[in-house]
Amino acid sequence: MLSFNMIGTSMGTVVTLPLTALLCGSQLFGGWPSVFYFFGTLGVVWFLAWTAFVYEWPEMHPRVSRKELHYIQRFRGSSCNTKEPRLVPWRRLLSSRSVWALGVTMFCGNWGFYLLLIDLPNYLRGILHFPI
Repeated sequence: MLSFNMIGTSMGTVVTLPLTALLCGSQLFGGWPSVFYFFGTLGVVWFLAWTAFVYEWPEMHPRVSRKELHYIQRFRGSSCNTKEPRLVPWRRLLSSRSVWALGVTMFCGNWGFYLLLIDLPNYLRGILHFPI
């Protein structure tokens, strides 16, 4: 699932940057404000779909059959059997060197990635004289 998240994050950025430029350049909904209308509407549609189709527990989902529910309950791990909230060990989590190493790595990697995505068109047009 993490790979889908990472691919979606990168592909979302690659798709939305040119789409944002197109929306800013068009007079649809007044130029640059259309970016906020379009992506805001997309966010509302996503929220409505999420609240309609995603449930916290399979037992609460109206479209899960008894057979499916029995299968899920039989094969899910014992850690999923409790519905009591667990306390997050924040002090231990925030003092973990592994967590900090991952955070710094993600920050530095994303810094370079987004800098490249944002400034690459300027570089291609201004330095390499590409007809963009």
